[in-house]
Amino acid sequence: MIILIAIIVVWLLIVGGAFIKVGSDLHNDANAPATPDYNKTGWDFHEELKQRAKWNAYTEDGGDKKRGKYWLSGKDPYLIIEKEVSGGKISGIDIPYENISSYNPYKYEHGVNKNIIGTTLAGGIIAGPIGGIIGAIMGSGQNNLIDSLGVIVTTKDGERYDLNMITGPYKPDRDDIYIKKYAKILRRLDEIVNGRIN
Repeated sequence: MIILIAIIVVWLLIVGGAFIKVGSDLHNDANAPATPDYNKTGWDFHEELKQRAKWNAYTEDGGDKKRGKYWLSGKDPYLIIEKEVSGGKISGIDIPYENISSYNPYKYEHGVNKNIIGTTLAGGIIAGPIGGIIGAIMGSGQNNLIDSLGVIVTTKDGERYDLNMITGPYKPDRDDIYIKKYAKILRRLDEIVNGRIN
């Protein structure tokens, strides 16, 4: 009985902490200035964009510390990327949405040496319901053990950035959180590239 009570108390603390963080983020987002401080430069500007993106409920994010983190901001029209460079230093890149010219999704399954979703996700599937994108990602290929899943973003000046979501081998669940996040990121990139977000 004591163990059950302890488990319930811990669960309530975790849930309460999550609600406090969400409330704090929403408060910070609501109180943030309408635009970032464009007088800031370099790392200071990058940090401001990143924090504003993290507070916003409409921001899509992915990656991790090892492969690099990224945020498609719901607050400001920027793709924000952080990657670890030599010596453990962090490099920050801020790309205005208007400078993104294209994106190419990729999925490499275990034992298959080619991108198996590039053409599957072409055209109306990405513009359609999120479920269609998830179905195309989950259903392509015979083997569902994923070695790599992500998207290459190309800017108007030809720079390419790899926004990696999964590095495996990774077996997705039927209702996988990473696949859902990936689908939302593809939808947002499609809206950016096709002019519905700028």
